[in-house]
Amino acid sequence: MSWSKYDESYFLFSCIAMMLALAPLPWNFRSWNVGIPCIGVYTAMSCLINIVNHIVWANNDYDSFPVWCDITSKLLVGLPIGLSAAALCVARRLYICLGPSRSPLKAQMRKAFHFDFFFAVGVPLFVTGPLYTLVRGWRYEIVFDRGCLPAPHEDLGSHLLIHGWPVLLGTAALVYGGLALRAFVTYDEDIENIAAPNVPALDRSHVIGLVGLATATAVLGMPPAICRIFMDMSSGDVIRWIPWDYERIYQPVVLFTFTETKELHAINGLFSWIPNIIGLVYFLSLSLVQEDQPEHPPTPPTIEEKAMHQA
Repeated sequence: MSWSKYDESYFLFSCIAMMLALAPLPWNFRSWNVGIPCIGVYTAMSCLINIVNHIVWANNDYDSFPVWCDITSKLLVGLPIGLSAAALCVARRLYICLGPSRSPLKAQMRKAFHFDFFFAVGVPLFVTGPLYTLVRGWRYEIVFDRGCLPAPHEDLGSHLLIHGWPVLLGTAALVYGGLALRAFVTYDEDIENIAAPNVPALDRSHVIGLVGLATATAVLGMPPAICRIFMDMSSGDVIRWIPWDYERIYQPVVLFTFTETKELHAINGLFSWIPNIIGLVYFLSLSLVQEDQPEHPPTPPTIEEKAMHQA
């Protein structure tokens, strides 16, 4: 196997981005903001898939790992949607904390957690499962030098049910991010009084880091979807609807291999760096967030202390 300097650099940066995305997770899982750890997990999974595809399918397009292709071809449908949905959750949570209502975080914690979990986890699963099955053309595609990819039919149905989600969710995340920034400027003086007890206070580093993370994740997730829709519309086949065929999708011998054109290979190669960039932005953004929560939670008062307090 002979790798070029581009291949070696991509492999190295993908490994670094995956480690950077996983590094802050122990702290993030202790928080109630579902969107932040989801961005890290989805980014690390995307980097891992790209690393394995990069190694196994270097300079070939053989069907050498069918089980891996069956799994990752579905994950690659949901991961971009999950990143955009998680960015929306982060931006929306910031707006709730900084907006005009300024509802106490502790009072809305459980409700916001359920909403964020539905969007950051439920929406990608729903799209990857039933929606992708409706527009799936065959088991998977194997692209020379890139590996296994999803195989939806490039028709109106795939754009409405699959490719449109990152654009829709990313736009909503940008709107909430803009509203959060506006609230941040308007209510800058009272930011540290917003958080509820036992929850780390929101300071300027929190707001700047999380708004930057949500904005970058949303912006970076939209170009691949927009480019794919634009290319299919330019070909004139976007209005074509291909009916669902169970035998075509699940026939074990059915797959599709092809070699990309030079222009398409360059575009997809550029887009393959997006998870690496998100991993770097994720680590840098969270490095701005200073954890004000004490290492050991306060112990509950004893019976004697309660009696003295009541007296």
